[in-house]
Amino acid sequence: MGHGVHVAFLHGGPNLPRLEDGGVALHRIRSRGNYDPGILLELVRLIRRIQPDLLQTWILNMDVLAGMAARVTGTPLILREPSCASAYPRSVKTFLREWIGRRADAIIANSDGGATYWRMLGGPAARHVVPNGIPLDQLETVRRASFSDLGVPPDRKVILYAGRFEEGKNLEILVEAISIVIADMPVVAVLAGDGPGRPSIRRWVDRRGISHGIVLPGFVDNVWAMMKAADVFLFTSVFEGFPNVVLEAMACGCPLVVSDIPAHREFLDGRNALLVNPGAPSEIAQAVRSVLSDPDGGRARAEIAKETVARWSVTAMGAGYENVYRSVLERRGCRR
Repeated sequence: MGHGVHVAFLHGGPNLPRLEDGGVALHRIRSRGNYDPGILLELVRLIRRIQPDLLQTWILNMDVLAGMAARVTGTPLILREPSCASAYPRSVKTFLREWIGRRADAIIANSDGGATYWRMLGGPAARHVVPNGIPLDQLETVRRASFSDLGVPPDRKVILYAGRFEEGKNLEILVEAISIVIADMPVVAVLAGDGPGRPSIRRWVDRRGISHGIVLPGFVDNVWAMMKAADVFLFTSVFEGFPNVVLEAMACGCPLVVSDIPAHREFLDGRNALLVNPGAPSEIAQAVRSVLSDPDGGRARAEIAKETVARWSVTAMGAGYENVYRSVLERRGCRR
């Protein structure tokens, strides 16, 4: 969009090549770990050298450390809110983040729940909601996967979960519901992703003797292709912001069974998804069985969902962020 963009980061990852190809200036911060106080000093030095018009933070640790660096250098600060109040247990880190956020020039939440969280905290008056953007053009070019590479028989229907293995994702209940479905239907569930909870889910599956019906491939780089091939996408987290993975499943045309929580209700209803009580395995199982036994109904809802998600492009998200940046600079008296 014609702006100079610098990205400071601690660790590379699967998205680093995208940043490199995108033409942004990358700055790897030296550290001995995520809590190294030297990160703050490195950030202050970097900010003073670059002299950016704005500083945008993107993950929790950087909300704190880069937020402090913004205070030290007098740089306008925009803090991103990717979730809601339930995502933040009381801790020193949460307290520091809230203290910094209340003094930020603007908060950009990706959901109404995130904006409400900061309103209740007494955050800055400049609170904006900019929904996450989905690379719709790239998604259209992806070809559907074959689950045979994971050992799934070609005649089996597939339940797909994709995401982090962590507490808020409610995976124990999700797996309990899947075990009910496996007991009376020839299906296989593919739970793609990684995280601290994955070993315990593996042990749970092994103890129940249902490893024949649940595949845990870990992190995968073809999740969009899997979404295009799966018969149902199952996502029963207990709280969210504006979940990219659900939007991606919608864009891929995969029928949805998701938890009935405020975050999902912002863009889903009974016309484009089946919404279920995240604490009720039997209800979740019944919804999954309903989609698998009525594929025409599932496809009809998926088509409506695909039309719904078309408004949330990466371009629209970029324009939303740019508008916030310009408003912050104008309030600061900068016309650049």
